[in-house]
Amino acid sequence: MNIFDCSDYSEEGLKQRKNKKMANGAEYKINEVQRRILSIGDTLESIGTFSINKNTGVVTFDYCVKDRRLFWSYDLPLSISFDLGQDVEGVLDYLEHDGVPKEEIKKLKKYASQKMPIILNLGDIARADVSSNWQAAYVSFSFRQGSMFDFLTEVDNFLSYLLGEVELWTR
Repeated sequence: MNIFDCSDYSEEGLKQRKNKKMANGAEYKINEVQRRILSIGDTLESIGTFSINKNTGVVTFDYCVKDRRLFWSYDLPLSISFDLGQDVEGVLDYLEHDGVPKEEIKKLKKYASQKMPIILNLGDIARADVSSNWQAAYVSFSFRQGSMFDFLTEVDNFLSYLLGEVELWTR
């Protein structure tokens, strides 16, 4: 299968989840994705800061040549989209094992089906922006602004809502 955009990656993640059954831990998987999203924002900010001024950026990026930073940031929305398919949408049914009633799971799945196209579109926009003008993208990273951070913020809000609803039943 040729994979071209965030929607394709999300679908591939969802497809791969079908082969991995879970007895419990769905809430944990969603939390895991959210923790990753939060740390990615810090990493992008460091890349942006380092790209502008090597004296103020995180030294660990010194070995990371421009092309690798560009490749990583360009593919980042695809990776996140895959995780959203595999470890968020793909585990919603398994929330029942964590104590969430079936009716609530149906509501969460409906919410996810409404929000995912918006989120995936923002991911595609972020990829296009990094691809078209990576220098401007890196400057925006250093200020936690731009389409990549719009995408990350929307993903975080989505995950926060899901986890908030789940916690009503699991705490």
